[in-house]
Amino acid sequence: METAFIIILGVILAGIYAVWEAKKTGVKKPAKSVNYKSTFLKKEDVELKWQEIEDNLKAGKPSNLSKAILDGDKLIDEALKELRMTGDTMGDRLKNAKNLFEQDLYSKIWEAHKLRNYIAHEMNAIINKSDVEEALRSFKEALVRLGKL
Repeated sequence: METAFIIILGVILAGIYAVWEAKKTGVKKPAKSVNYKSTFLKKEDVELKWQEIEDNLKAGKPSNLSKAILDGDKLIDEALKELRMTGDTMGDRLKNAKNLFEQDLYSKIWEAHKLRNYIAHEMNAIINKSDVEEALRSFKEALVRLGKL
């Protein structure tokens, strides 16, 4: 009985020590926003979603253009999560994915992501179709490079 108590006490103390050390060294738990169920993107699912994005682009209304950018950015983010890029936000993950893309494409992806942020954070965001087309070309090329399209 005493041996079992000592073993259980030792396990509990080891667990407390491990948590204390992790907090002391700054090790973080995974971000709560990560949805691991959705991080395994099947190519056919990405192709279907990309068709939706292109349909929104063709519709041309501001709400459709905004949705196209938001969905394109989300696909890139999911692909980066699948590659286990670290970071709490898409921007953080994109910074950590710099080596996955040529510099020119990487810059274009950043510009597209900034357009997404503008749309998401400005109440009366005004966008034009040519900017959306350019951003979506960048997102599409990134998805091709990541093997998702």
